[in-house]
Amino acid sequence: MTGQIQTAARCGRCYLQPPFCICPALLRGRAAVPVRVIRHFRERGKLSNSGRLVELVLDNAQVIDFGERDVALDAAAAAPPGSWLVFPAGSADATDAPPAPQQPREAPAALVLLDGTWGQARRMSHRIPGLAALPRLALPPPHPGVVRLRRPHQPWAVSTIEATALALEAIGDREASELLHRTWDLLVRAVWTQSGRSLS
Repeated sequence: MTGQIQTAARCGRCYLQPPFCICPALLRGRAAVPVRVIRHFRERGKLSNSGRLVELVLDNAQVIDFGERDVALDAAAAAPPGSWLVFPAGSADATDAPPAPQQPREAPAALVLLDGTWGQARRMSHRIPGLAALPRLALPPPHPGVVRLRRPHQPWAVSTIEATALALEAIGDREASELLHRTWDLLVRAVWTQSGRSLS
């Protein structure tokens, strides 16, 4: 499970200040396939990190940290045989030759997502054994009108929780997809309110 922050200033689950905590409003569900979020360890504890929310609301999702010194990653557990990688082709370096995004003919064994900055995610896609060879899932376009913590630098650049929602939508799991979209909307609106900003 995702490590919880235990401070008086923030909720240990959603990381928001207690007056803005969204935990009572969170719903839980189960995705059609297991979800593995491989998170760069430097993202752990950040309010802006959205991968942790996937684990908070999906029973069969798991966040696995990567990159911490002297902590080995179990690559087979992070990406079981038959997994598909959710990672936009547009984010690859010009010298990369990743597999072209596809649609699976049958349900993947698991969906694997890389959670971190774009630079961190690119490096993880190369450094974690086996990931570069995984088939990549073609995502539908981001939903219009989604509220965000920051403006995306590219049209395909979405948060990890959005990418998970779009991936589940792509394989026909609309119920879990909508649950994730709802969760992200709750968090973003709470973060904006907590910081005294307006969404209008």
